[in-house]
Amino acid sequence: MVWQVDAVRAALSERDDVPVSPVLCFIDAEWPLVSVPQTFQAVRLEGPRSLRKLVSQAGPLSQEEVIEIGIVLSHELPPD
Repeated sequence: MVWQVDAVRAALSERDDVPVSPVLCFIDAEWPLVSVPQTFQAVRLEGPRSLRKLVSQAGPLSQEEVIEIGIVLSHELPPD
């Protein structure tokens, strides 16, 4: 995952105000009810519901900035 985080940071090199946080989302995973890990080696571990909450929270960027960053990432990191 380090190379992916590095690629995103490089794509956003002109925007050092943008936080980049690695997250893995587990779909259909069965977590124990007690002691669910929240991070592993600085990577957040989330399920679909908790990820939805995470990305829906207000943050330091305006909606316009989020859209602009999405456009930059889509150009800098096109799908294969």
